[in-house]
Amino acid sequence: MTADLPDRNELLRRFFAGVTEHAFAIRMGVADPPLVDVISYMSLFDKHYRGFMRGQINTEDVVYFLSICFVFLMLASRFMAARRWR
Repeated sequence: MTADLPDRNELLRRFFAGVTEHAFAIRMGVADPPLVDVISYMSLFDKHYRGFMRGQINTEDVVYFLSICFVFLMLASRFMAARRWR
């Protein structure tokens, strides 16, 4: 029964393939405007990092980077806790 389910690597490959496909669609200008707005807001270098490169510290950018750090630290702790119980 579990042989039909994709493994973790397959799910990651599909996820990153989808992200890459959407990135190319946005660059080529064929994506819908709401999707372009969401992905451009989540863009690391285009929107949030340029102010830091110029020496400007914007509260919105700091909150963005802190939230990204929080999400990935939370995911890492969840994976470590799950690995401990295996």
